[in-house]
Amino acid sequence: MGRALAALMSASGVATTLFARPHTARELTEQGEVSLDGVTARQVPTAAGPGIPGVCGVVADPAEFPAGCGIVFATKGPQLEDCVAAVSAGLARAGRTARWVAGLQNGVIKDDTLAAGFGAGTVLRIVSTLNARVESPRHVVVSGWGHTYVGATGGQAGDAERFAAALGAAGVPATSLPARQADAAIWTKCVNAIGVFGITAPSRLPTNVAFAQPELVDAYLALAAEAASVARAHGVVLADFEDLPMSSRLSADRGVAVGTIVADTMARGPQSPSYSSMAQDVIAGRPTEAHQVFGDLVQRAAVSGVPVPLMRFAYALIAGQEPATGRNSKPGRTGGSGSG
Repeated sequence: MGRALAALMSASGVATTLFARPHTARELTEQGEVSLDGVTARQVPTAAGPGIPGVCGVVADPAEFPAGCGIVFATKGPQLEDCVAAVSAGLARAGRTARWVAGLQNGVIKDDTLAAGFGAGTVLRIVSTLNARVESPRHVVVSGWGHTYVGATGGQAGDAERFAAALGAAGVPATSLPARQADAAIWTKCVNAIGVFGITAPSRLPTNVAFAQPELVDAYLALAAEAASVARAHGVVLADFEDLPMSSRLSADRGVAVGTIVADTMARGPQSPSYSSMAQDVIAGRPTEAHQVFGDLVQRAAVSGVPVPLMRFAYALIAGQEPATGRNSKPGRTGGSGSG
């Protein structure tokens, strides 16, 4: 998502800089472009240093970030805390601060991590269902636009609206939201993710295959219902958002909801396999976001006295398949800005 958004915004005329690991930064600058295909087709030039409109800048040191910029973190959840520390230290070394920060990770804890690193007043609350994957350092496939919501809870007045407008101008459907609706959007995506990851990561099935099986759809809704109970305990009322109709799904009769989801999936006809990000990580033997998504909510549920046996079971199944380094990762902090 990070490379896709950086390339799209750069192509639309926004000065955009991509922060990457040293070897990736070298590859991107040596190749001279990022190529996008899928639902969009673009070749966007890249160059070392801060970006200019039409040319995506690439840096390996956050001290090179432009002064007063907004920063979007697009790492996976397990890498977010280290990335926040590196960026914060780099900005301090250069005597600079971020205008605002935002995270695209799954789960609720991401905004707590950003607030701890930069201060709660700098955090824009973002949730996105944009779907993209890296095929090679220069080639990114954008397989679905989804929708991106930007919450006006941090930054300066108008920052959320301006960033949402910039995304829209780059071709990414985006909407700015007031604080409470932003909270609902973050939790709604997390509730959906708990259900989707809970059935696709242990089974290693494509999402479109799992959602054609009534038994798995029932399990998806049962897991989502537990996660929704944690949201309610934190004072958050779920809502329906584009691509995320969780309120309707959970308020409907379970049998009716299962039948509707299965019928909708089958009506799309044969499709290429579409794997959730956590299923991809399990299949590849990589550390997953299980600690940041499941572990965090399980901890929040324990603090709130909410029973979540299905979530605990799914968490154990997924975390138990991780490599040793993943199993030893700490779940992270709870509370703070992610509490709603």
